[in-house]
Amino acid sequence: MLLRQALRNSHALRSQLPRSVEAASLRSNAPLVAVPAWARFASTEAPAAGEDAEAALLAKIKSGIKEAMKAKDSLTSTVLRSIVSEHQYSSKQKGNQVSKVSKLITKAIKRRQDTAKQFRAAKPPREDLAEQEEKEAAVLEKFLSETK
Repeated sequence: MLLRQALRNSHALRSQLPRSVEAASLRSNAPLVAVPAWARFASTEAPAAGEDAEAALLAKIKSGIKEAMKAKDSLTSTVLRSIVSEHQYSSKQKGNQVSKVSKLITKAIKRRQDTAKQFRAAKPPREDLAEQEEKEAAVLEKFLSETK
């Protein structure tokens, strides 16, 4: 009888807590403390000036994707999505140390220029593919030149 009453009381208390607090308290023997949602994602360090510029560049690229999608510009949206994808991939590979967006853009421009040279040097030269690569590099250069 006492066990049933204790279970009812614990269930009533748990139903009043947010799920994140309930799960954390069940895993550990830590006391129950309600933590506001914004506190879980708040950074304790102030971002450096370089990190702030990189975050602004990434935000500019994401807004560029939206604008390109609204304008139905598949070339621009595809190129910018590839940069965001590379950034996410690098953040997962290196842990918390994320590659700088400007470095990723510079590498992507160089890669596209090298590919265009290879298409022109091929036995039957592929001018159409070389032009496509150069257009993609021009889109990326536009975003890189805006930050400087």
